[in-house]
Amino acid sequence: MSKSLVCEMTESEYRSLPALNASRFKAFHRSPFHFFNQKEVETTEAMKIGTAIHTAMLEPSLYHSEIGYLPDVDGRTTEGKAIKKAFEEHYAGKTILKAASKDVVERACTAITYSPEWREIKGTQGMRYEQVLMCDLHDVACKSRLDLLDVERGIIRDIKSCDDANIENFKYTVKDRLYWLQAGFYTLMAEKVFDRKFNFEFIAVETSEPSSALFHAVDEQELDRWKNLVDILLLEYSDCLKADYWPKPKNSVLKDLYIK
Repeated sequence: MSKSLVCEMTESEYRSLPALNASRFKAFHRSPFHFFNQKEVETTEAMKIGTAIHTAMLEPSLYHSEIGYLPDVDGRTTEGKAIKKAFEEHYAGKTILKAASKDVVERACTAITYSPEWREIKGTQGMRYEQVLMCDLHDVACKSRLDLLDVERGIIRDIKSCDDANIENFKYTVKDRLYWLQAGFYTLMAEKVFDRKFNFEFIAVETSEPSSALFHAVDEQELDRWKNLVDILLLEYSDCLKADYWPKPKNSVLKDLYIK
């Protein structure tokens, strides 16, 4: 891939693109060996809830056609089995959640919708939703699908569902789930594509009751630190790719760095 690309596409179209994305790249932080041998991650109910929240907030016109909630029926009865079968056939290839998850999704979406920050975002002209970027980083074809992209103001925003949106607890989630790597990856790509500096902001929304949504802007120096770490990993990945060599974990200066 020699040129940058900015476009919109469906989730399935995006997944089919032959390029490295941040979610898959997270395994490389553990080691090249773990990256190369990683298996397809089983979709959990929590992941489905996150998908439903994203669809409702960023692609509301697709919500009812792409997201389905299993009817609360007794699957042991003949009638219940028939209802469940018909439902699954209707939503084949779509995201199907448990009936109880509907309240979780709606509560989380309400928390975001009624926040003053979200109302300001919705009133901002030029805001791009679910924007796909493609470009080369260190000769590696990369892709990303950004939740919210404000090119004019240089801001990337990413919605993350969590148990606790309080900053003191959410920062541990950022470290544990490698959200910092994802943020660095996204920012490097946006800066390459648009040739300008970007800031990054997490929209942390709680799935626990009662739900609240908090907007956390990443400190500029911290974001630069994340980008530098991702850049180092991408250089290592590029070397592994060219040599087709995927070594097991070893001690390195990168693993000794603490992500705040």
